[in-house]
Amino acid sequence: MKRINIEIILLYLFIILYISFASILFVDKLVSNYNLLINPIFWFICFIISIYICKDTKIREKAKSDKIQTILIIVLIYLIFYFISGLFFGYSKSPYSHAFISIIKNLWSFLIIIIFKEYTRYCLCNNCSKSKLFYALVTILFILTEINFYNVESNFISGESAFKYVSSVIIPLIAENVLFTYLTIVCGYKAVLAYRLPMMFANIILPIFPDLNWFIIALYKLVLSFVCFLSINYIQAKKTERISRRRIRKQNPIKNIPFIITLFIFVGFVAGFFKYMPIAVMSNSMAKLINRGDLVVVEKLNSKEKKKLKQYDIIEYKLGNNVIIHRIIKIEKTSDGEVRYITKGDNNNAADNKYVLEDQVLAKVKFKVPVIGYPIVLLNEFFENTKPDVEMGV
Repeated sequence: MKRINIEIILLYLFIILYISFASILFVDKLVSNYNLLINPIFWFICFIISIYICKDTKIREKAKSDKIQTILIIVLIYLIFYFISGLFFGYSKSPYSHAFISIIKNLWSFLIIIIFKEYTRYCLCNNCSKSKLFYALVTILFILTEINFYNVESNFISGESAFKYVSSVIIPLIAENVLFTYLTIVCGYKAVLAYRLPMMFANIILPIFPDLNWFIIALYKLVLSFVCFLSINYIQAKKTERISRRRIRKQNPIKNIPFIITLFIFVGFVAGFFKYMPIAVMSNSMAKLINRGDLVVVEKLNSKEKKKLKQYDIIEYKLGNNVIIHRIIKIEKTSDGEVRYITKGDNNNAADNKYVLEDQVLAKVKFKVPVIGYPIVLLNEFFENTKPDVEMGV
């Protein structure tokens, strides 16, 4: 077991002190200076200290080249898949400037820092007691250094924004840093660079990005971390540990491909990327046919399919910022040929007080699954305390 020397303790304290003051540095006039000067200089100092600490440290990483190559292949496949997905969901403009000077600044502010940071992680992981507690401490420290304190407070102004921020930023950040620490331990900092540098380089250089929502981007990051961990863990078991062939076959990451594909299909179904999608019912306005907490599967309608709607069909339509599921009780046509629907909740005493136009119609209800939508209902009520009057059963 290695003893923790004084230099390592000082490096820990230096990073902790920096994290403590990071939120103070993140004020309007210092943000640009922070990214361009303060943060790079801090990590450069950590890098120099780490080189000094590791000058006599010799670590033999088994099957290192195989692991690095595997990481590179996985990341490149991910980037290809990620950008191809824009063909289905559209593209948006990159937030990074592509002027020559701006590219150089971004390479310094983001890309070079990754090298400094990951070598520092490598130094801390390999010059301390081989204890899970120390590895956890390193991981937590590096998670905190990745958090943008400049806008973190604004992400907790409501329960909904907090949930979105934790789900889309904090959880993927934890998963990635756990992976980075694991890669550092089993195959060194170069494996982490093989993961991080291509990702950051693509972000800085490419002019467009797939226009994906936060949920899908978070899922992509989690799946990528999961696949990388399984692949490296398999190589580690196969080439460096004395285990049976049966256990090696059991750990083969290829066996998880059906699960990953199924996960993507399920998430795509929930997120509404297919013709059919699930909707949790928030009120009892359609009771007793469709009750609060039931989950209905709806079929999305195009313009031609909307014209085939009939009286008594149950539709999903948009009313302001709300989505309503009610029954068509009458279809009218105006003098200028515009179609409008009169709708009503089966459990309501009167028809809805506003017409529903074709443009408002989203989908047609196909069938329901009782009760299983309750977790979504409870989450929604936790984050949003108001409901549209039209949905309320009376």
